[in-house]
Amino acid sequence: MTDLLIMPTTAVAASLPFRVTAGMPIAVRAWGLAGAETMTIQISRGDGTEVFDNIVGDSGTLTAAIPQSAILVGGLFRLIKTATASAAGASKD
Repeated sequence: MTDLLIMPTTAVAASLPFRVTAGMPIAVRAWGLAGAETMTIQISRGDGTEVFDNIVGDSGTLTAAIPQSAILVGGLFRLIKTATASAAGASKD
């Protein structure tokens, strides 16, 4: 089942946090990105705070050329979207 994480918008946006269960990977997808526009996958530190850190490396950044990534580990995640020229959004399934 596909869940909308970020409604299509040109503004900077953040998804609500979503949980991934260990052993049950999910895919996240961005659409509407162009050029150098990005969305970043972040993971919660898991220390009881509401602090999220960027996932380092290519798998942590969604771009027009690579609009999909798989999250293979359990944890609490969110997506951060930069401002875009046209409406861009994201989903998970």
